[in-house]
Amino acid sequence: RTTPGESKRPTALPTTAPMVFFLLAAGWFAARTLIATGHRVADAYHMAMMVAMAWMYAVMGGTLLPRPADGGSAGMGHGGHHGGHAMAGADTSAATAPAFIDALNWLWTVGFAVAAIWWLYLYFSRRRAEPDLPAGRFFGTACQAMMAAGMSIMFAVML
Repeated sequence: RTTPGESKRPTALPTTAPMVFFLLAAGWFAARTLIATGHRVADAYHMAMMVAMAWMYAVMGGTLLPRPADGGSAGMGHGGHHGGHAMAGADTSAATAPAFIDALNWLWTVGFAVAAIWWLYLYFSRRRAEPDLPAGRFFGTACQAMMAAGMSIMFAVML
């Protein structure tokens, strides 16, 4: 419950632990890409996906955004600064994200959209090539397509 003049602030969950987890996972897939034979392209793709997740946590957690001079919060991460523009009379100049954040979010959005199309193509071409196999045999490829589409959508929302 708030008193007059006191604003409600949403509870923010820490983003450091998941960010570190995804960076460690990216390191794992990087090592597999360099050491293991076979599946190198898939391992490199999964490494990129882990880096993208770490990037998403860094941007949404606000760790890449400049802080205002008063020491307050610059909004709720990159996604939060868009909502700040709708507040009447609010000074949101400090909450504007640097251009490199939007550029990398565009890169991830387009990259994962292309990956989704590729995985979907792979799914249908494999099904057509081996129609006698049960449909569940290709479930992993369909999941990859949906995961890439979900990543693309999430990065598009951050733009």
